[in-house]
Amino acid sequence: MHDERPSRGDLPLVKLASWTLAAVGLIYILLGALMAVTYVGLGLAAAQGEEQVFLVVMGLGMGAFCAAFGVPMVAAAVGLRRGDFWAWVIAVIVGGMFAPSICLPIGALLLYAMLVQETREAFLNREG
Repeated sequence: MHDERPSRGDLPLVKLASWTLAAVGLIYILLGALMAVTYVGLGLAAAQGEEQVFLVVMGLGMGAFCAAFGVPMVAAAVGLRRGDFWAWVIAVIVGGMFAPSICLPIGALLLYAMLVQETREAFLNREG
């Protein structure tokens, strides 16, 4: 008897969570790049001395900070579609981080999609 259930990555809620993580991750990466370019540009064009150093360092730091959130989200999106357990864990963590913030709808969607019985069983089943 062969079970004809879809693979982990083909579950509808996993697909939705994957697209959500990819979109939010790309937004974080783009915002980080925009902030870095803006602050570095302001620092180099308008400031002098310590102010210039502060703006450049601040821009690079904010860009790196945003990328540190965005890149794992995009990686988790790809991992979810492949059915990787580690990506499921990252999606649950991101959903938990977003839920008590202004990003509540995204957090709630991720948590629901990852913790609904069908998805949870698919990712926690060691055989699949």
